[in-house]
Amino acid sequence: MNRNPVTHLFQDLIWPAAAGNVAWSFFTIAIGEDRLSPGVAARLSVIFLLAIYLAVDWLRTAETVTTLKPWFWIADAPLSASVVIFAIATQMNKPWLGNSLTALFLIGVVGHLVGAWEPTGNVAYRSLKRLVLAGANAVGCIVLILIGSSDWRLPIALASVLVLWFLARYVLISRLK
Repeated sequence: MNRNPVTHLFQDLIWPAAAGNVAWSFFTIAIGEDRLSPGVAARLSVIFLLAIYLAVDWLRTAETVTTLKPWFWIADAPLSASVVIFAIATQMNKPWLGNSLTALFLIGVVGHLVGAWEPTGNVAYRSLKRLVLAGANAVGCIVLILIGSSDWRLPIALASVLVLWFLARYVLISRLK
């Protein structure tokens, strides 16, 4: 497989390291905190959902990474950093968790709108695919605004995005080819 060094850096180092941060955060909360304390179950849930997304997306991307645009990393860099920041902030139970998750969603919106994670060449229904995937991330921001301050707003927002993302990726977009 012939990959440029930046592709190798993100696929083989940065994203697995980000996933490691997510796993570390999950197990630190699970082992170090009383799971019956308020908010702990919600924090574990949101980290677990993030881990599922990372695993599925990493496996999906591994098959297509050589076809990505050479500048995909411009969107991957802030996205991977926001994943790590969110995981650590969740572990530490920072009061700005909602803002951190909002930033993660907004980076996803922008990355999808500019087509950072689509393959090079001619893509059928390019604009529709970009809007659908960006819209899935935007829903997370809307959920965070609508729910307000509940402990469960973060996992509900992330679950909403993931359900829409999976439907878009594996149902809608696969039918548009």
